[in-house]
Amino acid sequence: MRAKTSPKSTKGSYAPTRRAAGPPVEVFNPRQWHTSAQIAALIRADLKQAITDGRLPGRYKYSVTSDTYSGGQSVTIDVRAPDGAGTRPLDDDEVLMPATPEDQAVYGVRWQMRPELRQLGATLRDICAPYRYIDSDPDTDYYDTNCHISIQAGPRTVAVV
Repeated sequence: MRAKTSPKSTKGSYAPTRRAAGPPVEVFNPRQWHTSAQIAALIRADLKQAITDGRLPGRYKYSVTSDTYSGGQSVTIDVRAPDGAGTRPLDDDEVLMPATPEDQAVYGVRWQMRPELRQLGATLRDICAPYRYIDSDPDTDYYDTNCHISIQAGPRTVAVV
C-alpha cells in the first residue's frame, strides 16, 4: 500500500513519498521556503543529469549562480563556451542569426536567436520550472514568488522562468 504525503507537509524542505518497494523518494515542494543557494544546487544536479541523459549538449558549460537581495532572490544560469583551459561567454554570432525577410517585415527585427539556442533555452526552462513558485495577481497588484530564474547566453537573456 502506498503512503501519500500531503503537499502541505511542513517537515523540512522536502516531502518524502513512499513507494511499494525501495527507499523513499524526495519530492521538491516549491511552496516551502528554500534559499536561492539551495535551489541553485538542485538545478546544478538536474543539469548534470540532463547532460548525462543527452537532453542538454555537453559542448557548453553551465554556470549556476545565486543571489539574495532585499527584494528577494534569484538564480542565473549562464551558458558558456569552452575556451582552452577555461570558458568564455558566447559571442553574438554564436547566439544570433539574421532574421528572415518575413520577420523583418512583420516584426521589424533584424536578428533572431539561433534555433539550437532557442531549443536549449526551452530545455533549460523545463528543467528549472519545477523550482519556481509564482502566485501573483497584476489586477490587485499582488506579487508573490520564491525566486527569479534567468537563463543567459553571452550578453543575451535566452529565457526567463
